[in-house]
Amino acid sequence: MKKEEVIATEKQKEIVAEKEKVIVSEKEEVIVAEA
Repeated sequence: MKKEEVIATEKQKEIVAEKEKVIVSEKEEVIVAEA
């Protein structure tokens, strides 16, 4: 892989991780709201 491709995949991973964090925090908020 080229350096650019590696950087692009790293950014994709970061974006996915951010989305997952948002989903997790939303789920936690729902659990807190139901408790």
